[in-house]
Amino acid sequence: MSEPSVSKWLNGKVNMTLSQFVRVAELLKATPEQLLFDPKESLKAARYKEIAELANELDSEKLDIWIKTGKAMSTK
Repeated sequence: MSEPSVSKWLNGKVNMTLSQFVRVAELLKATPEQLLFDPKESLKAARYKEIAELANELDSEKLDIWIKTGKAMSTK
């Protein structure tokens, strides 16, 4: 990762990609969940990780259905 790239992230000029975010977590010896959530929200972080693991097991068609179902349920 170049210094200019990191500077742009820190200054909010550019968003890092998911793969870059995961790499930053690795470099910091942390999980992405640890960087995303306040330690007081450990339950939320654990649930996020569980959801991510479930989503990784789905093929793209089933993942699309899952997302659409979740969106439909959240609007009711």
